[in-house]
Amino acid sequence: MKKFLVAIFMTLMVASQSAYATTSVLLYQDHSIGTSVLPGALNMLGLDATYASDSTEFNNYLTSSTWDLVIFAEQNNSIFSESATLLNSYVNNGGKLLADTWRGDSGLSSLMQATMVGSNYSTITTDAHEIFDGIGSEIYLSDPGWGVHSVSWEATGGAVGLGTLGTGSAVILGNNGNTLLYGPLTDTYMYETQGSTFVANGISYLLKSEPNPTVPAPGALLLAALGTTCIRKFRLK
Repeated sequence: MKKFLVAIFMTLMVASQSAYATTSVLLYQDHSIGTSVLPGALNMLGLDATYASDSTEFNNYLTSSTWDLVIFAEQNNSIFSESATLLNSYVNNGGKLLADTWRGDSGLSSLMQATMVGSNYSTITTDAHEIFDGIGSEIYLSDPGWGVHSVSWEATGGAVGLGTLGTGSAVILGNNGNTLLYGPLTDTYMYETQGSTFVANGISYLLKSEPNPTVPAPGALLLAALGTTCIRKFRLK
């Protein structure tokens, strides 16, 4: 069975790498204390990203090329103000943005159609949305040393809240399905693989409508692989 699962995993990785071979991703995370799940999430999908080291570099990258997806993690400072005009223009023109922020007043949450309702919760209760595929009923968080390590959100302006975190939603799906605002910071997942899958599912969801061919979210692929394994075992008895 171990060899069978390895074969399934390798097949899915090849499919992901083929599907996203021409996908362009720009990533800016201002800081992490623990281990960020972003590299693991991108690796699950076979995606490469262009990493910006500061706001100036991010702004230059954002305006100098066309991006299928932008990932913006405001975790340590108030960096959104330095890129607000450009990010607002990007989103308003249909750009795909996955983000997190520890602040409810930096302007990023407003762009993502969310209002902060609480902070520093440690358990996400999932729902039936596909960004939670293959994860289970709960996602566990752990503070690596932030003052604010997770934010609970309320959807505004026609956006939709996904999952539950504290007194609000764990994720906000906004801007006609083009943006996802996550409640946890990228390095606050108790189980790295669970966090990577959660974020990879979100990336996959946002990229579904891109012209490049895509594959199902990693969580869905994992469930399919495990289901196939169970069927195979049953038939061999």
